[in-house]
Amino acid sequence: MIKQAKKLKKMEGDVVDNAKLFYLLSTETYDMHMKNVKLNDINKTLNNL
Repeated sequence: MIKQAKKLKKMEGDVVDNAKLFYLLSTETYDMHMKNVKLNDINKTLNNL
């Protein structure tokens, strides 16, 4: 989470266009969601062992 917060702060400083910021935040959110899905799948697999 700390890494994500630092990354978002950097993006805010680098981006002047709101549309680009929205796109970057959407992409970041999607990436976090996919990581969460993968972690849930791993957790289910480990629980089945």
